[in-house]
Amino acid sequence: MANDAMMGPVKEQFLATIARINEIKDALDPDSAGRAKVLNEAIKENETAANSAEGELRTQLEGLTDQGKVGVLSHLTRMIKREFGPFIDEFVNANKVEAEPLKEEEAKVLNDERNELVEQARAARQFLISFKVPEADLPAVPQARRGRKPGQTLGARLAGTFNWSVDGVAVSGNKLGDVQKELKAESVADVREAIEASYENFDWKNPPSVIEFDIEIKDGEKTETKKVLGRIAKDDSDTGSDDDDLVTDLEADSDDDDFSFEDQDD
Repeated sequence: MANDAMMGPVKEQFLATIARINEIKDALDPDSAGRAKVLNEAIKENETAANSAEGELRTQLEGLTDQGKVGVLSHLTRMIKREFGPFIDEFVNANKVEAEPLKEEEAKVLNDERNELVEQARAARQFLISFKVPEADLPAVPQARRGRKPGQTLGARLAGTFNWSVDGVAVSGNKLGDVQKELKAESVADVREAIEASYENFDWKNPPSVIEFDIEIKDGEKTETKKVLGRIAKDDSDTGSDDDDLVTDLEADSDDDDFSFEDQDD
């Protein structure tokens, strides 16, 4: 009880810091924040139907082998992308509130504040864990963002094709989306941020031939640090492949329910 009384205010401050980090993220990237808001409101207003559809899907998956589940889910993912992706994008664009981008000076101030808060939150989280506060009660801390200027979009793709591995295990696929899926990260944006946090002024159009970075991934009640390694594929200078497309900085960066259709292959 004494420990709870002592850690309570620290935990409240930690959660407030995380909330402020997310507020800044939305201010720096209003387009993604607007998209996430439209999607989340649609889900909330149709929660009963959504839960019913989810329940039916889970029932269909019961009793299937792992291969069977992968086959069904892959088919559904591709079908949703093909038949409903444009419809969802059209709905979001029609209902999203457009926001004026921040001036560069304003964005820089916010980005600096965000990075400072990220460091504070990391220290507070480790402090709380050391006093036996369950990790499941503590949200993961976002990565600091150092590479590009706030609000600046990435190039259309990462120049060159990379072979990736996570903790020494090869990733199936060459896209950052494939790395995200292997890591079970929330979004491709988390992977980008981890790369940028490891390199000063990372150049997406002229990357090094070897990319190494660590990324924190929440796994149930604990947070694990994964080591990612990417080596540029030999004799592969093609930068025109659709398979290397990256989501720009103004897409797929929401905390919740921001489904991206760009990372699936037909």
